Amino acid sequence: MDSAGDPRVSDPKRLEARFEALEGAARRDEADFGRWLSHMNALRTLAHDRASLRLRFASSWLRTGLDAAAVRHGAIENDRSAYLWSLDAAHAGRPHGAVLVGHCYRDGRGARRSLRRARRWYRRGARSGSVEAAFWLTATENHLSKWLLYRGPALEWVGLGFLAVHLLVAPWSFSFAAVMVYVVVALGGQLLVRWMMGRAMPEPQVADASTGRELVDELVDRPWKTLAVAGEDGLVLVPLLAVAGLLGVGFGPVAMAAGLLFGLLHYPNFSWRACLAKGLTYAAAVGLVVPWGGLAALAVGHILLDGMIVAMAWTERARLRRSLQRG
Repeated sequence: MDSAGDPRVSDPKRLEARFEALEGAARRDEADFGRWLSHMNALRTLAHDRASLRLRFASSWLRTGLDAAAVRHGAIENDRSAYLWSLDAAHAGRPHGAVLVGHCYRDGRGARRSLRRARRWYRRGARSGSVEAAFWLTATENHLSKWLLYRGPALEWVGLGFLAVHLLVAPWSFSFAAVMVYVVVALGGQLLVRWMMGRAMPEPQVADASTGRELVDELVDRPWKTLAVAGEDGLVLVPLLAVAGLLGVGFGPVAMAAGLLFGLLHYPNFSWRACLAKGLTYAAAVGLVVPWGGLAALAVGHILLDGMIVAMAWTERARLRRSLQRG
């Protein structure tokens, strides 16, 4: 079998020996880009079957400065796997995993480029005693554009401020039924819309999974941020409701505009399909819930939905730690 094939091996010793042989072949063929990339793709396939090899692959792959979107031919999948496997290792308490996650965010490898998140992971690695993480934490200091680093959280708090002002002047009352309608529509509707688009316009899998993992990971590490997700509602809806009230516009156009804005705010973090699904679903949820339960019901439903996602992520992280300890 060629070294660039799909050499899945069940025996751990044979698998590791195969991995080392492919690593040697990749080093020998570095001058031949096509063969080198084939070897790296095969290494990723092998690492998928063995937790002890995943961080090793991620470390080797992330040393390259490839633009995966331009290269393709497995490079995008390698980036995504390197990010997710480094994240798993970091969650399991391995400082080098935290360093590699920082590199992924710093360079936009398998995750959306974010210097703020890169520094957060370098800081975590440094606290665990990693000299390399401490070096990169210092190297990525940015004294001139802190607003750019923290514009996302700033907008969350601006939205929460808008929401607080709105709820001070509007009656604070909502029904639990309205909250549950939001959860069902927002979750089930989005899955349904994406499934229908996938059937009508099939296309290769995009990296939405890794982007979603980034957002969920941040919520798991900072559970209090589930409260800040309601800032999305305040940032998008409160200004539109105010304008609608001033102009005497009906709530239907406001819901459509809110859905469109909500979807666009997630691009390019997610694919245009995911953004369209979010936009359509949010428009439906706003149109159903706000006239009935008020903006408070929408905000509470948003917090509840993200809280459920965080709870599932906590369970998955605990399972991961147990499996790595056994491995």
